[in-house]
Amino acid sequence: MRHGDYGEMRGRKWLRGTVTFVSGISLPTRTMRASSIPRSGGLPTSKMPRSGGPPTSTVPRSRGAATFLKAAFKGDADFKGATFGGAADFNSATFEGDTNFIIVTFKGDADFTSAPFRGACDFLKATFETGANFTGATFDKDANFVGVTLKKDAYFEYGTFKEGTYFGDATFKGGTYFSDATFEGDTDFTDATFEGFTNFTLATFEGDTNFVGATFKGDTYFWGAVANRIFVFLHPWENPKPFAITRHGETGYRLAKQAARNAGDYRSSGHYHYAEQCAINSRHRKDAVWRPWKTGFWWSRKNPMASWGEFVIGRCLFGYGERPLRVVWATVAVILCWTCIYWIGGVVVGETEAGAPIIAHEFASSLYFSITTFTTLGYGDFSPLPSLRLWAGFEAVLGAGLMALFIVALARKFTR
Repeated sequence: MRHGDYGEMRGRKWLRGTVTFVSGISLPTRTMRASSIPRSGGLPTSKMPRSGGPPTSTVPRSRGAATFLKAAFKGDADFKGATFGGAADFNSATFEGDTNFIIVTFKGDADFTSAPFRGACDFLKATFETGANFTGATFDKDANFVGVTLKKDAYFEYGTFKEGTYFGDATFKGGTYFSDATFEGDTDFTDATFEGFTNFTLATFEGDTNFVGATFKGDTYFWGAVANRIFVFLHPWENPKPFAITRHGETGYRLAKQAARNAGDYRSSGHYHYAEQCAINSRHRKDAVWRPWKTGFWWSRKNPMASWGEFVIGRCLFGYGERPLRVVWATVAVILCWTCIYWIGGVVVGETEAGAPIIAHEFASSLYFSITTFTTLGYGDFSPLPSLRLWAGFEAVLGAGLMALFIVALARKFTR
């Protein structure tokens, strides 16, 4: 065992400095104080100086895990800078005071299953090189996991976070499981990175929740999750792709949409609705595969979202009712495109005394005829050439459809 300096305080158990647990440290399953550390197999308390500093005798070595099974820490527990070379077992351990695991490295499995943290808990920039298990753990005060790195699977299932929870800049390289977890205070996952499978199924967020800047690279699920207050999942106009694969954001966007709607933030709700529908369409297009010779490829009676036709009309053109300006730009594009057709082909603007048609190739006349055709006004003063009648009819159909989409988009915007 390599050690730094140790100290002893009345009513407080603490380890200060750089400590590396390369061999087993098994503490009795009872209330732990500094004075109750066993003389054999642990730190020799009789040789420990009162003023702090390294012990004067050689610390014995033993093989195995660092075991704190069902231990009770009545005062503050300070493991700052420690390195656990093997498994660290804090299963059902009780931390009555503040707990400090700042910059701690767990090289083996770290087990905090069902551990209650009564005071503030700080895992700032801690590193878990193998599994981390906080299943059923309870955090009564602030839980700080800012900058933590979890290289394997991390389990926080059925955990309870009663005050602030902070996972900003955290990196989850393996699977991440927060299913059935309860966040009673504010929760912050700002700029966190989830590289593997991420599961927030049935999680409850009772305080403000912030996922702005978070990145999800694997499958992500928020099925059945509930957000009772502000849930800022992302700002679509600033960070439009938090999910490496679009379809994985479906449940997360839906949760954020519902939270924004409950908070009366309809603008954000609209953004999340658009993002959710994009994710759904991406999933359905993947399921449809590239089979344009199949009817369902373009339109499916069972689920219109599963079609590529919906991708073109609903998403790119209509923006699922959240992008009315797209319809305006499409309208301008259609009118100008058909203006060029009429400009080149000509427009009948009248007849001669002999009854021959007068054909004009003017841009202004072509633009006027395109607008009246698109809006189906039909003044009757201009008419298309026989060779362009089919084109004129198609423009009228497009005009009716685009105007209908624009009215629906406006109605959606101003009636919710």
